Amino acid sequence: MACIYIIKHKDSDNVYVGSTTDFQQRKWGHENACYNENSHSYNRKLYQFVRNNGGWKRFDMWKIDCCDEENQFQKEQEYMDKFKPSLNSNRAYGFDREEYMKEYNLRPENKERKSEYDKIYYAIPEVKEKKKIRSQEYNSKPEVKEKKRDRARIDREENKDNYYECPCGSVVKWLNRFKHFTMQKHINYMNSLS
Repeated sequence: MACIYIIKHKDSDNVYVGSTTDFQQRKWGHENACYNENSHSYNRKLYQFVRNNGGWKRFDMWKIDCCDEENQFQKEQEYMDKFKPSLNSNRAYGFDREEYMKEYNLRPENKERKSEYDKIYYAIPEVKEKKKIRSQEYNSKPEVKEKKRDRARIDREENKDNYYECPCGSVVKWLNRFKHFTMQKHINYMNSLS
């Protein structure tokens, strides 16, 4: 079951309409995102407004309706159309979410912000360990191993007649480039760069 909620500024008519399947978690998420500079949503319109207008304590958040999860975003959009919230940045329904996210992720400022966030997030030891375990589990699946073998075979076939021109001055067969990286000439070149 999903619920539609409103966040309203106590001293004005500024509102935000949202939806969630876990109201308490979402409430905590909004409050945390307001003050967490490492959050990818820190600079969203809602959170900037909260910080500039008395902080989270000057806002109320309450449920206004419930619905099935499959109708969640459609219902949210109905309330957005009804209340015309000034603090929402995007539509909830009636646009291609995948297309929007592709476009959003291609913007240089968003790429840079995500990159900075990822550096911090993936440096946390617990997150690093979880990522390592997930990667090992994924790579140990038979279908993944088979897919990698197929990809390597296709790569060998496509590149068997191609050459790799190394910055050290050597020209080697594409398939032998990794062996070349262990050769003394290449190692000496790399050492000379540093």
